[in-house]
Amino acid sequence: MSFNVGVTALTTNQAALQVVGHNIANVNTPGYSRQRVSLEQVPGQMFGNGYFGKGVQVAAVERSFNQFLTREANLSAASAAAANTRYQRLQTLEQLFPMGEAGMGRQLNGFLNAWADVVASPTNQTARGVVLTRAAEFASRLNQTARQLEELRVTTRVQIEAGIDQANRLTASIASLNQRIVDAFATGRTPNDLLDQRDQLVAELNKIVQVNTLEADDRSLTVFVGSSVPVVLGNRSTPLVGSESINAAGRYTIGFGSAEAVINEGLLAGGQLKGALTFYNDDVADVRNQLGRMALSTIELFNRQHAAGLDLNGEPGRDFFNPVSFGTAVTRLTPTSTAALSVSVDPAADAPTRFKASDYAVQYVGADQVVIRRVSDGAYFDPGTGEFSATSPVTATFPAAPNNFLTFDGLRLTQSATGVAGDQFVLRPFASVAAQVSVALTSPSQLAVASPVLIEAGTGNADTLEVEALYRVPVALGGPLPQSDIAISFNAAGQFTVAATSPAAAVTVQSPAGNTLTPPGGPYAFTSGQEIILEVAGQAPLRLVLRGAPTDGDTFTIRSAAGTDMRQNAGNGQALLALRDLDALDGYTLSDGYIPVFAAVSSSIQVAKADSEFATRVADQAESARANQAGVNLDEEAARLLQFQQAYQAAAKYLQSIQSIFDTLLSTFR
Repeated sequence: MSFNVGVTALTTNQAALQVVGHNIANVNTPGYSRQRVSLEQVPGQMFGNGYFGKGVQVAAVERSFNQFLTREANLSAASAAAANTRYQRLQTLEQLFPMGEAGMGRQLNGFLNAWADVVASPTNQTARGVVLTRAAEFASRLNQTARQLEELRVTTRVQIEAGIDQANRLTASIASLNQRIVDAFATGRTPNDLLDQRDQLVAELNKIVQVNTLEADDRSLTVFVGSSVPVVLGNRSTPLVGSESINAAGRYTIGFGSAEAVINEGLLAGGQLKGALTFYNDDVADVRNQLGRMALSTIELFNRQHAAGLDLNGEPGRDFFNPVSFGTAVTRLTPTSTAALSVSVDPAADAPTRFKASDYAVQYVGADQVVIRRVSDGAYFDPGTGEFSATSPVTATFPAAPNNFLTFDGLRLTQSATGVAGDQFVLRPFASVAAQVSVALTSPSQLAVASPVLIEAGTGNADTLEVEALYRVPVALGGPLPQSDIAISFNAAGQFTVAATSPAAAVTVQSPAGNTLTPPGGPYAFTSGQEIILEVAGQAPLRLVLRGAPTDGDTFTIRSAAGTDMRQNAGNGQALLALRDLDALDGYTLSDGYIPVFAAVSSSIQVAKADSEFATRVADQAESARANQAGVNLDEEAARLLQFQQAYQAAAKYLQSIQSIFDTLLSTFR
């Protein structure tokens, strides 16, 4: 019995030393959990006067594992991976939109300000050529930025696809380890190293896509994306499949087993895939819409105003920029849909100033009935107000042809074929605009700088009031050129009256806000520098700006410029220059049109930076807590090494003593 006590002591302490050595060897192994030998005494044996012990044995080899700390470390690592991935992508995006001399704002303002020299010298071919050059530079910068945005989307898509492949390899490995672990537990032993390997794979998977786990009775691990998509079940794994074709609205989706079984984006709560998808589907789309909105507003405003003037040859102004195609603006989400929709710009005069940088979701609830949601803010279109003022779905009905369209946010949505309930579409009117911008004019002489109307001051005027601007409102408001002369007279109170003569006609006076002033013909209060809108019935409206102090008896006459030398007439050029200061982009002037684009990038990157820094701190703290509990401490292992080494040596000494006693006993009987 004494010999057995020594042998068990020797072998047990040898096993303990082996575990300590295993810990030391794996001090730098990722995911390794410190192991500990649990010892227990061998039950004693009864002899005449009591129980005598039979030594020691290994009860178990346990690993230092805390499920709560491990789960917290995995989840926080997933959040950090998502935040860091998005932040890194946004940093790349930010480089496309610098401020200062290298910024797009410089090209935009270079184009807008170039009109000042043309207004000062309408026949100067050099000044006219500079306008075309600056316009081409602005268009080229828009085209280049659009290409760079698309390249960034492509590289992000490659990153997403690589992440999906890596996630699938990890889930396959977890499923394989599940089988090995189940087999090992069936023998009654705990496979600590296999469990560590599996936990490490789960940790790596969380950095790609956040998952939840559930351990089964047979000790296999079920792995869920979110809380309901089992990518690992026992010894089987189901691959993730990425696709941009199933949801053709420009969003990248991830499917479970097939592209058709799309996983709700809300279930992808963390991991690199979450960050990359957010950037791909939301951040890039938002910036592209902002850029497209700025470009489309510029195109429409300049084309409309340019068409209101005359070029050096006396010809009506043509499109300054080539019109934009909306052929890809409507995306059908239901392949069996019978409806046919198209998008265009509303011809209303204020349409270019009402654009919103957003996509739109359209769902049919009947043959001609739809619900329209603005994606950027989630608001619903209310046909009663013509605005996106509803917080819940409101049905809008397409009128019968030829007025088979709905107008909203400066756009016109036309239905050419009816649909059925359930049909879905996505409208992306601004997605491809920046890539299409190009200058239509080829010659400086084609600039329609001249106004088709002119104004003459009365010979008896006191010269204290001067004409600052007179130009025809863009033809989108309708009406031919004025046929009647318009006479404006001031009284002693500084008020003015208006009358249309030669031939006589009714004339309407409106404030800058478009409100009709009363009584007809006046008198009206005058404000220096304030725009006056004059419209003769059935004719194109005019905008007039007078500056100074009127004197009693001052008169002005507006008449057609036909028959005059219009080469020195820069009336429409003044109108084109005035577009620079037009409030066109949600409170920003056209000259500041770059600011909303940059602000969209800047605000996103500031939020992403804060999220990244916070998530990284939390992840580091969680991993530190897990490592402190499960990691190898070399100082502790050195102490245990000395402890078990001394016990081993003592056991060996004990065996020597027993051997000596045994030899003495044998010699006694010789």
